[in-house]
Amino acid sequence: SLMKQVFYVINLKDATSIHLINNAGMVAPIKPIERCEPEEIIKNQHVNLLAPMLIISSFCKITSSLPIEKRIINVSSGAAKKPINGWSSYGSAKAGLDLFSQGAALDQQEAELPVKIISFHPGIMDTDMQEEIRSSSQEDFLNVETFQNYKKEGKLLSPQRVADVLVSLVTSEPFPNGQVVSVQDSL
Repeated sequence: SLMKQVFYVINLKDATSIHLINNAGMVAPIKPIERCEPEEIIKNQHVNLLAPMLIISSFCKITSSLPIEKRIINVSSGAAKKPINGWSSYGSAKAGLDLFSQGAALDQQEAELPVKIISFHPGIMDTDMQEEIRSSSQEDFLNVETFQNYKKEGKLLSPQRVADVLVSLVTSEPFPNGQVVSVQDSL
């Protein structure tokens, strides 16, 4: 598997910890569900939910006998907490990722050498994804003007600022195992 190949090149001999950050995500399709094609919904769910689930499962299996600190941070979204018009696929996948993170963390509490797992909401950042959102049509995304205004009014977080919070979180003690953590908790 891909995860086995990754671990093949990692030198764990002197490692005291290992961290996995699942950061892949896509917001598309941005439109009402009745205008979504099945392939768009499937791709969204694969990228935002299924792929992280499979990666986490593989990571937990491969590291089950490693007597080191093991942590997984799943990058989710505030869209997991409340429905947003035109984002039904994205929001539901991220809500699923939050619940999966909590459930997997609970499962791991029973392991002899557990992996600690959290879900992280990075806030509204100035990224390509935000550019994609702002370029949506009003017909497909009723809140497009709100997101355009976030940019105009300088309300978007810089990726560097969010990354700094994430790095701090990865090494935090105590690690908030099984929790959904927001960047806003640290700003």
